[in-house]
Amino acid sequence: MQTENLYPTLRSITSYQYHVHINASLQTVVDEFKRNLALPGVILMDNERLAGVLTRKHCFEILGRKYGVEIFLQRTIYDIYLYTNYQPMLLSGDLRLDEAVKSALRRPIQQIYDPLVVRQESGIYVLVDMQDLLVAQNQVFEHLYQEVERLSTIDGLTNVFNRRGLVSRVKDTLADHESNTSVTAIMVDVDEFKHINDHYGHQTGDYVLLTIAKIFTESIRQEDIFGRYGGDEFFVLIRGEKLNGIKKIAERLRRRVETHAFHFNGDQIKVTVSVGAAFCLGRVDIDIDGLSK
Repeated sequence: MQTENLYPTLRSITSYQYHVHINASLQTVVDEFKRNLALPGVILMDNERLAGVLTRKHCFEILGRKYGVEIFLQRTIYDIYLYTNYQPMLLSGDLRLDEAVKSALRRPIQQIYDPLVVRQESGIYVLVDMQDLLVAQNQVFEHLYQEVERLSTIDGLTNVFNRRGLVSRVKDTLADHESNTSVTAIMVDVDEFKHINDHYGHQTGDYVLLTIAKIFTESIRQEDIFGRYGGDEFFVLIRGEKLNGIKKIAERLRRRVETHAFHFNGDQIKVTVSVGAAFCLGRVDIDIDGLSK
């Protein structure tokens, strides 16, 4: 499963752009670390060239050694960087997020939580915390998983619910259904659909199904549940309508298909549908599969 590159990720997570010249004193960096407790490190620059990274961890490890303050505090930051013998990981911003994480996790175990250097589109270097990068990857994967789940409930041709989506939505809707409210299940079949496919071709058949889906979507309320059950069958769930209202809705749906001008590849196709409805008052458990038989 592929993910986006690092550029959009950098806009959604905290990155640190604290650059210092290699000749700056360690005291300057220590003062900045004290002011900004979240700063994971500083980027060493030699004019516009990346010279290295001094992490917060390495800085205070050195100063914490015996006589560390007296020995190192007034030296240049580049001297300290060379002393650490540390090689930061540099990543290009056009690298995919998952590949960046994989590369970072291949570092020696003692460097796993060290910040990463990322070169942005502008050419500016920033530091990114490893934990923030992992969180960003998890969020991307969660989003991709949710999108896959959503697509698994949508019919690829008509872009309305498929059977799986219908079953799930109907189940959730009826779980909250009030006992004093009506619920109606409407099944719709395209008449002589096999003949349409055989005579005009499957592309025409697809056009007919897509057009019917559009007609129904425009003809029902936003809160109604509509989808393609399978083949040439459609399903509608309507709540809160009286029986007379359901009869009018069913007839309106049938008439709108019957009176619509279906034209495809120069052919005019006569299309009609058959509509059946099951009206219930109170709490009910609707079996969509049973209704289709």
